[in-house]
Amino acid sequence: MTLLHAVPAYSRINEEYIYLHLKALMARGYDCRLITSRLLNTPGRTLPGLEVHIVPGRESGGWSRQLTRIESKLLRQYREFEMGTLALARPMRDVDAIQAQFGMSATNFLRAPVPVITSMHGYDGNVALHSHREFRSAMQRLSAGDDRIFTFPSQHFADKVANTLSLAQSQVRVVRNYVNQDFFPWHAREFTGGPLRLCCIGRFEGFKDQITLLEAVRQLRDQGVDVRLDLVGFGPTQDRLTSFVGIHSLADRVTLHANLSREGIRDLLYQSHVYVQPSHVDPQSGAEESFCIAIMEALATGLPVISSDYGALEEIYRPMADAPDGAFRFFEAGNPEALAHAIDDSLDDYHSPAESRVQQFIGGFSEQSVGDAWYDILTGLGVMPEGAGAAAPSVTDAAV
Repeated sequence: MTLLHAVPAYSRINEEYIYLHLKALMARGYDCRLITSRLLNTPGRTLPGLEVHIVPGRESGGWSRQLTRIESKLLRQYREFEMGTLALARPMRDVDAIQAQFGMSATNFLRAPVPVITSMHGYDGNVALHSHREFRSAMQRLSAGDDRIFTFPSQHFADKVANTLSLAQSQVRVVRNYVNQDFFPWHAREFTGGPLRLCCIGRFEGFKDQITLLEAVRQLRDQGVDVRLDLVGFGPTQDRLTSFVGIHSLADRVTLHANLSREGIRDLLYQSHVYVQPSHVDPQSGAEESFCIAIMEALATGLPVISSDYGALEEIYRPMADAPDGAFRFFEAGNPEALAHAIDDSLDDYHSPAESRVQQFIGGFSEQSVGDAWYDILTGLGVMPEGAGAAAPSVTDAAV
């Protein structure tokens, strides 16, 4: 069976996700094709036997001259990808199922005569679905039919989008994101004095609510608690965050990082004492977290975590917050006083979460576990791999 995977354009983090995803499915006997507008050629990111098609996209400029006014730079990129995909017949030949990674690419396949799996992540369900009428209409058309499946990384996010698109329960699947534990090995943490180093990683968006974290740092500074914060990301709220740092004289306490590499992010996690995720629902746009892979990666490195208790975060990370070791703390979303108190509390009894508990928890997000979930979806649609009937091989045994 041949699966077509459509990915409009890579970033470093979704390249890793797609690599693990294709690796897992190919290990189970599926032939996979990848269609994208660019590859990053990251060392170690090749899969023997993977058929790859590059279509002209924004990076090559091949389709931009044919476009009229588009609502956003990102939507223009998706439309270019759509035009390029439709212009190439070869990638679609003899395909048994299609997976559109990052939902907007599913607009290429509204009339596909095979099962279509649309994977909805943060931007698709939070911003595009509400801001771009054409995309929402396309998703509603795509949702007609039992062989149209939509996947989400959390039940909370699934319920939100399914309600918007009027999806049938049978069309909704929750499949967690992959966590690359090999890239983030465990290292127990200690705090022996000096500044408590906090870090927070994610786009600078309203729903990430980094402003609440900055206010908590200001309060701790005023209370005489010595903390340092590294904020990693970029996005529309960057000017507001920069302004807050300047107005409240926090430049000696807060560092904003706009262009850290994947390796740079990993190094920062190992240099930090506590990871903080202050996300909530954005009251203006309704956007919110769909999963938050950064928390999972912080846990994998052995970092204690402080997270807001909202939505998908409460759903996914509740087992860690309920652990008796107290190294994963929830605070009331949007409440800087509660966050400052949680950070201060972490100083009184500082330690990593129990390694055995973290490894057991993250095991549910491993290449093997998430690959099994995808295998169940495909076989449920009747898309059986070569040699079906035999036990699916272990992903770790696959030649890569």
